[in-house]
Amino acid sequence: MAIYQFGRCVIDSDKHQLLVSGIRRHIEPQVFDLLLFLVEQGGEVVSQDALIETVWRGRIVSDSAISVRINAARKAVGDDGSKQAIIKTVPRRGFRLIADIERLDPPPGKISSLSNQQENDTDSRPVVGVFPFESLSEDLPPYLVRGIAEDIATELSRFPDFAVIAPYSTFRHDFRDRDHFEVASSLGITHIVCGSLAGQNSLERVTVSLVSTESGTTLWSERYDVHGDDYFKAQDDLVQKIVSTLNQGLNLHLMEAARSKPPASLSAYEAMLRGLFIYKWGVGSMDEAEQARFWFDRAIELDPDYGRARAWRECVHTYWWSSPPSESDLSDAMDRINRAMNSDQSDHEVHRIKGALHMCCGEHELGDYHLAKAVEVNPNDAHILVSIGHYRGYLAENSDDLTYIDIAFERNPLHPHWYWQHRAVALFSHARYEEVINNLFRSTGESEVAHLYFAAAYAQLKKIEKAKQHLQKLHDMNSDANIDWLNIAYPTRCYEESEHRSRFIEGLRLAGLK
Repeated sequence: MAIYQFGRCVIDSDKHQLLVSGIRRHIEPQVFDLLLFLVEQGGEVVSQDALIETVWRGRIVSDSAISVRINAARKAVGDDGSKQAIIKTVPRRGFRLIADIERLDPPPGKISSLSNQQENDTDSRPVVGVFPFESLSEDLPPYLVRGIAEDIATELSRFPDFAVIAPYSTFRHDFRDRDHFEVASSLGITHIVCGSLAGQNSLERVTVSLVSTESGTTLWSERYDVHGDDYFKAQDDLVQKIVSTLNQGLNLHLMEAARSKPPASLSAYEAMLRGLFIYKWGVGSMDEAEQARFWFDRAIELDPDYGRARAWRECVHTYWWSSPPSESDLSDAMDRINRAMNSDQSDHEVHRIKGALHMCCGEHELGDYHLAKAVEVNPNDAHILVSIGHYRGYLAENSDDLTYIDIAFERNPLHPHWYWQHRAVALFSHARYEEVINNLFRSTGESEVAHLYFAAAYAQLKKIEKAKQHLQKLHDMNSDANIDWLNIAYPTRCYEESEHRSRFIEGLRLAGLK
């Protein structure tokens, strides 16, 4: 294990981190493996065969797949295919890292000096190591057993909440006979992902566990059955389900751990986690919003360039908007979310919250762009999927809104209550009023938005008395609620001009809103 410097870049094979000009770069595990292998060759030409044997473990891969990974490595270090200032293609021979390489050997006991000297304290993130899965059947080919674990590691790396050790290290041949905990300790891993595969001739069942290296306890475990005639699609679906639920389980564990720490000892990352635990898993009260904002502010105080903390702070700040939101509310919010975007353009949550704000401003094309970008950056986060489905329900063309939401429900079966309200809003656009009401009852059902949709859905079903009851509950919460207020209030302002919007307003008129 070593630390290497080349040009403006520092790569730490122990912590599996790449810094460019002192700033941490997100890099997928397989791309990290490729870059590290080039660095370790000390400027020698590396053939495609050598790359395939080391990075892809001898699996059959196409030239285009190698080219994609080389381009990703170049992008990570600030290079490109035209300049080739760091990674050079040597025609008919392979690739070579041409920058001067220096190995940095820290004194004994100071292996973590890279992070101490060059990283800010947002990087107190957990470190996840995905270990080779155990095959419970002699019929399953080794490449499949290894491939499942590699895919899980790659997809987990999309989540910025934790660092993922590249399989290049956890799959090393000299680790085969060593205990997982011993290997984890040597690599700085805080959480182990391990499991087993079973099946006759083809994969039929996968068991996955998340284990804390500190306590040795299993934090989460799940079994998955593989179905479907399209085996490769079934495998892809399986990996996505595993990664989504694994992320939820790990995040809940981290949030609980952050809650138990003394406030003075929290890092920016842990302060943000504490705010998220209150905001995501509470009941949506003003008191909870105040507590969450305190912790997001604390995270920003510790790290002013923490884009995600700034984005979540803006999300919770909507509790202090006037009803309906004023132009200054929206303008100030857009300025602050743009600051978050400037801090971190690669964070899926920043794109999600910016997209939602554009939707609220009636800027539907921009809103949908950033929501789609959030999904592109991290297609495995169920919160992102339910959000894009929710906001696409406001568009005139919304044929795929429920598809995103239903996938989110499948990926995150232990979802918070507000998923049901998001689904209810989308269902209203499809005139499925009975289901709207059923979904609202399964949420808390005690927000202004819930009572608006209760009233509109009951009225469209000609159940006017029930509609009036919910309209009264709305008035008890907001005495200013009338038709003029509705036209500029959330959620009406999120709708494109369409029959969905017209039916929503019509339902509330039938319920008696004047």
